[in-house]
Amino acid sequence: TDLPFRPIISGTRCPLKRLAALVHKLLEPFPKKVSSFVQDTWDLLRKLPKTVQPGSELISLDVKDLYTNIDNDLGFKAIEYYMDKHPELTHNRLGKNFILRSLQTLQENILYEFNGEIYSQENGCAMGKDYGPTWATLAVGYLEETKLYPQIRRQYPTEIADKFEKDYQRFQDDTLLINEHGVSKDLILELFNNLHPQLEFTSENSETELPFLDVLITIQDTTIETQIYHKKQTPSTTYTSEATIRGTQKETSRTPSLVG
Repeated sequence: TDLPFRPIISGTRCPLKRLAALVHKLLEPFPKKVSSFVQDTWDLLRKLPKTVQPGSELISLDVKDLYTNIDNDLGFKAIEYYMDKHPELTHNRLGKNFILRSLQTLQENILYEFNGEIYSQENGCAMGKDYGPTWATLAVGYLEETKLYPQIRRQYPTEIADKFEKDYQRFQDDTLLINEHGVSKDLILELFNNLHPQLEFTSENSETELPFLDVLITIQDTTIETQIYHKKQTPSTTYTSEATIRGTQKETSRTPSLVG
């Protein structure tokens, strides 16, 4: 049977590599202004509450194939939104117009070779681009601030909405929620799946424990406890393909490995 795989397009030796790295550097300060932003495990641990209400539920959500499903229109709107909201973070000389024009050039020239054929990715951001994580973080952050939070405030009392925003954490495509007010998990999933027609969220929930990043989060009575979480490793073979526009290709394999 065929195994599902995720193509990673390396831009290491492409002509636009330096431009992509520059754009990544210029956009680097903006994700920290996204209210749900989690930088790493230590940042998550600092932001987790110490206690929760009795009967609270842990919910994690994941976006399916986030990078390739963020269309260019959403990506550009998100980046422009945060640059307008935080103009103090924009470089004095390499400003908004330079960044948007550079991103347009980069997004219009995602080219790769497979089996001797040249392909162009017409939409979404290629996994492997320097600015990819920032592109993804800002795109979902834009949907959160312009659609998700306002919708929650329309449907729920201020206390619940405030608590939601405070405890809502996201690392790129992985989201953690602490549901303390008995809101239906199906309704929460519906809210997220209505954010954008191309983004599909899946969810997992538990009243006792749930892994998030490399942390196992546990609810003991009303106390939040954490410990290191290790994913189960399954022996497998990973194939790495490296190709350039000139047509060179090299394949290597190793076993065992972890296919993510």
